Amino acid sequence: MPRVGEGDDFRGLLDAPIICGRKQLFRAAVQACGSGDWAEFGVYNGKSAAILVTELAKKEDPPSTKLHLFDSFEGLPGHWSRPYWHDMKAGTFNLKGRLPQVCKHPLVKMHVGWFKDTLPLFQPQPMGLGLIHIDCDVGSGHTDVFYGCQKYMSRDTMIIFDDFYDVPGIPPNPRLAREKDIWLAEGFEAFEQWVDDQNVEYEWLARNPTQRAIARILSPVPAAVA
Repeated sequence: MPRVGEGDDFRGLLDAPIICGRKQLFRAAVQACGSGDWAEFGVYNGKSAAILVTELAKKEDPPSTKLHLFDSFEGLPGHWSRPYWHDMKAGTFNLKGRLPQVCKHPLVKMHVGWFKDTLPLFQPQPMGLGLIHIDCDVGSGHTDVFYGCQKYMSRDTMIIFDDFYDVPGIPPNPRLAREKDIWLAEGFEAFEQWVDDQNVEYEWLARNPTQRAIARILSPVPAAVA
């Protein structure tokens, strides 16, 4: 897992406006996002999806606009760890067939399975994707999402990242306060590789004090370049 030393802002991330609270951060993305369907990758208990579908219901988008929920509901596909916090095995977060209530919402369309299997079959509305929320933890899942969705991204597509980085002094990582470092999660590393490989133009819209951030896509993204 990479580490950024004090003073390194990863292309402006640490200069992005800080918005406290998950709901408030999501609303900032919703207010700024372009047209198109929304998608969440990593649903688990549905708390984030419930926030998103509530916000989607408020918008004046065509009634055909959907929130696409992607998850295997079988838990983590592999080992996942963050320093001084947790060390989770494959299968953690397995709901054992009990899907969250939000999955039954009329604005929701389910895509149950591993991203690598469901994304090739995915077809959003012609406007593509206006908002993407990624909470799949492991780096390989982020990579599947970036390359699988990039042809549906356009200017003002918002990507909300969860579990993206850890800031010193913010619980539950008290030891980080003594290290004066920012630890970057696997998704951060996958994002860096993707934007460099595919020449993606973006800017940081906002971030939480720790963990979450929003990237705004600044230009159309072509289909994945091999």
